[in-house]
Amino acid sequence: MNGSWSRKKIARGEAVPVEFTLEQRDLILGRHQGNIPLAPLVDEQTFRAALVKEESVVVKMTLDDIEHLLDFAAGDANHTRNRKLKRQLGELCDVLDRVLDSYLKI
Repeated sequence: MNGSWSRKKIARGEAVPVEFTLEQRDLILGRHQGNIPLAPLVDEQTFRAALVKEESVVVKMTLDDIEHLLDFAAGDANHTRNRKLKRQLGELCDVLDRVLDSYLKI
């Protein structure tokens, strides 16, 4: 393919694996300052049922859920004054962007 990459085609609503660090998981679930979940529609049960690898967790999410979470993370990153939280949210956004760039909804 001349050095280009192709996106994997998946059906709308199909879940894909997303690997988060334990810190990112805790950030998403609200286990940080303020104890407020990052995205209100994130299902904690999904994270509890996720495959835990040494220092990470693999969660199955739909592309729509990933986009929703990305919107919340980016919004919070733009509005926080806390540098550490801004960095953590930026890293989370990078993870979510990479996943979204890997798939194409059909």
